Amino acid sequence: MNLILAEIDFPANFQSRTTTGSGTFATPGTIIVTAQSHTTLVPATVTYTIVVTKSADTQIVLVDTPLFVNAVPAFSNSIIYNPQFLNGSVFTDTTLFTLSTTYSTDIATKLNNYQTTRLVYNTTGTTYLPLLVANQAALDSFCTTNGITDAAEKTAMKNLTSSNIYVEITAQDGTTKTYYSVSVASKLTTTDLSVAGTALPLFDVQGELVYVVAGTTGAQLLANLDRLTNWQTITVTNNAGVTNAGALVDYNLLTVTAQDGTAKVLTIMTYVKTSVASLVTATTANHAATVTVGGSTIGLVKYGTGTSAKYITAAELLAVLNTSGARSYALFTSEGIAKTQTALFSGDYVVVTTVAANGVSYTSTYIIVLN
Repeated sequence: MNLILAEIDFPANFQSRTTTGSGTFATPGTIIVTAQSHTTLVPATVTYTIVVTKSADTQIVLVDTPLFVNAVPAFSNSIIYNPQFLNGSVFTDTTLFTLSTTYSTDIATKLNNYQTTRLVYNTTGTTYLPLLVANQAALDSFCTTNGITDAAEKTAMKNLTSSNIYVEITAQDGTTKTYYSVSVASKLTTTDLSVAGTALPLFDVQGELVYVVAGTTGAQLLANLDRLTNWQTITVTNNAGVTNAGALVDYNLLTVTAQDGTAKVLTIMTYVKTSVASLVTATTANHAATVTVGGSTIGLVKYGTGTSAKYITAAELLAVLNTSGARSYALFTSEGIAKTQTALFSGDYVVVTTVAANGVSYTSTYIIVLN
């Protein structure tokens, strides 16, 4: 009752009130409100009967970032789990044993009308038994107790291919139930490489070859690859199959294994970046001293003194960039519009293209910063 009363602002109209009952589903009761003053048209008290209802909603709502559930297709009464989950840094197959402790992790039962859940096995048309088995011994015991003797069905239960396993959702009213059949999504087959969001320009894939900058280590190459997006296992080895986390050499191997076990082997080849002493040609006439290259930025300071001090222009910057060693440059506004003249602004950027000795082109981007 106190929770109900807390949501009503009696003092706003100088009202007083009394109550009967507890405000619960079993004994909802009433609220008797007394006005500050009354007339023959406005009664002194009004009695409000409390009506408490419980939801009959059994629709599954998932948490914002599901870890185990792949999908809950609309209007299907089915729930599809991922074939694997990330256990620390290891991909672990989803089985009945793992699902026994994770099946409800992604179901927002508390937020969605206070539902309860169970993982169950349908032995007959209307009988559903709780199926929380953490290992083979527990599964064997469940099957023995419930007369399940078919070896193929036992295997199907473990692998979650049995058509008799469900997630039971019970609504807040305690009687309305919906049964969602459990299945597991197919494993991914892709062996295509995905680049990590924080990747450095260390490598380039062309067909079955991976070109890497000389001096790159196996550990650095792996750190630049995103194995999680496609649930892949990626290894770097020498051609004898021994893991190589150190400096890579020609004909080391990069093996990408898809989630379904499909493997693709790429051959690593190293290349030496074209040797260029500086990104900027150091001559006084073109104000190279006002240009500083660091990391992924090109910092500019004004040249000249007093009111005549100014930044170099786009044309002047392009003039000071060093084109030796098969380098070329393109200058863009922050919106991606090419520019070769006019003033420079912070956020403009330069794309540097270098052609290596093996004929492969590599690009780097530098952001303009006006200091």
